Amino acid sequence: MVDHVQVGGLVLNARDVSAEKRAEFELRKQLTLIDGAAYGCVVFDREGTILFANDALAGMLASTAADIQGCTVRDFITPDLRSRLDETMEEILTKRAIAAWKSISPVSMGRSFQRS
Repeated sequence: MVDHVQVGGLVLNARDVSAEKRAEFELRKQLTLIDGAAYGCVVFDREGTILFANDALAGMLASTAADIQGCTVRDFITPDLRSRLDETMEEILTKRAIAAWKSISPVSMGRSFQRS
């Protein structure tokens, strides 16, 4: 170590993370509301891969939220409703609409769901 080196300046790199912190808080708050809901809620991506399922939905499927996560929405609906799912997803993506199905007749309703 050199004892006689003098510091000629200081470089400080800082950024405001307030927006990220607020967004994280809002996401946590929304997920808490969804997870505690009495009705089944699911969040999935464009391909239909389930990213989040609440405990109410897991209970309806006699499964756990962890077992449902990573499956696709198509795993839970009857073949005759899959075209309706495709149409609804296309509408959501093109029109930025919000859609809700009161019943999608899950294939696994009343049976334990086993991930393959």
